[in-house]
Amino acid sequence: MIKRTEKYPVLTYLFCILAVSVLLTGVTFARYKTAVSSDLGTNIASFGCSYSVDDISTTSIPNVDYWLSGGEETGAASTPRTMRFTLRNYTSDKTSVVDTYGNLRVYMPAEIADKIAFQLAEMSDDGSIAYYSPEIVLGELVYDGGNYRTYNSERLNTSTFTDYYDSAASKNGQEEWLFVDGSLAASAVNAEGERKLTAQSEEGGSGIKMTVTAKSITTDYSVGFHRGKTEEDYSSQLFLELEKDIDFYTVDFSLPSMSFKAADGRRSASYVLYMTLTDRITASEMSVNWSDEGNADKFNGFLTNPPTSEEEAATDAYSFNGARVTGYHFEQTPQYADGSGTTNVRVSCVYDYNGAFSVSLQHIAPLSDSASANYAHPIIFNGVQSVTYNPADADFSFGSDTGVCVNESGGKQIDISSLYVTPLSRIESDGSVTNFGIYEALAKSYRVRYSAVFVQASEEGGK
Repeated sequence: MIKRTEKYPVLTYLFCILAVSVLLTGVTFARYKTAVSSDLGTNIASFGCSYSVDDISTTSIPNVDYWLSGGEETGAASTPRTMRFTLRNYTSDKTSVVDTYGNLRVYMPAEIADKIAFQLAEMSDDGSIAYYSPEIVLGELVYDGGNYRTYNSERLNTSTFTDYYDSAASKNGQEEWLFVDGSLAASAVNAEGERKLTAQSEEGGSGIKMTVTAKSITTDYSVGFHRGKTEEDYSSQLFLELEKDIDFYTVDFSLPSMSFKAADGRRSASYVLYMTLTDRITASEMSVNWSDEGNADKFNGFLTNPPTSEEEAATDAYSFNGARVTGYHFEQTPQYADGSGTTNVRVSCVYDYNGAFSVSLQHIAPLSDSASANYAHPIIFNGVQSVTYNPADADFSFGSDTGVCVNESGGKQIDISSLYVTPLSRIESDGSVTNFGIYEALAKSYRVRYSAVFVQASEEGGK
């Protein structure tokens, strides 16, 4: 089996942001975030396959009441987020000479996935939708009254799921029976420390197959706080970088059309994955206020007193809601160096465990001129991607007044001379100081990955 993904930083956030990253992009997917990929391919012997994530409809899902009922409010309060992707049995210079079978893989925290309804659609050559799978409400597949379900090759009809955005139901009423096996309960853990549940349509159905694998892993995520000159002012949020053991799901989707026969030559197929938030996502971090008595001194220490060792960083002084603090980031709006306007830059400060921070910059901008979703692109300044910042030092410098986004064609310069590294205060051009307060938590952000997995058909039972 051939798999390749690369993790990149996530990007903007609101309430529970779902972050995705694959290859050289990092995208957001809502008060929980996401990312898309540029072309990703691999060549091994006579096995050549590639995929691309072609588009994502939005980078954020607000944590609001999506589905309303009763009176004039009957119906959906919002539409699903979509991701369009293409699978191919070839790369730019190689065509697979073996039969291959592909699937889409989504990797996200359980607290997000449990509140998502998924639906997969296949696109025709003219770009229209040729087929919709049934909508699968993951939380209803996995749980029964708050407890994990355990299946023993049982039959489940998709009509039992709550109807959210189900395109199939609205267009042709298609529902189907699934064979479901396994459980995500703690008692169902296997030798790899994973729990697994599979669902596959009966013979004569759509052929959709879905596998959900759950595992607790050490995860990087962020919590964003209201930041402003006053409590009524909303400047860019301060995001505290955190690390904690969290349940993650790996969700694999496949359809029969994802099988590519070598005898057919070069082939590609495009699909749309619909993802609909079914309920509010609750998080204990959202009840925290930075400025509350008992919090302010400790939390301000996260920004002004970086740990001098890994051992010190592991103490309670650098813990937040059961998570380990590893740094912070926040965004600013500097000018382009040619005076053509302002842009968004994220300043990221990560502990170096030697009493200082490693500071890097990311340009928050679309992947291309025709794209709408923003991504975090590294900025090179003075020939480097990071410098050291020690709060004990009186002066700090990036070593250059300009930096260049690695994604900018022609190397467009950004004026970074006005950027500052402490979110608590800023020195203005006239020498005056603007102070900022930090208040309630407003956002949460994870990294989420989308990728494609290809195997030789013989490894999938001859499919």
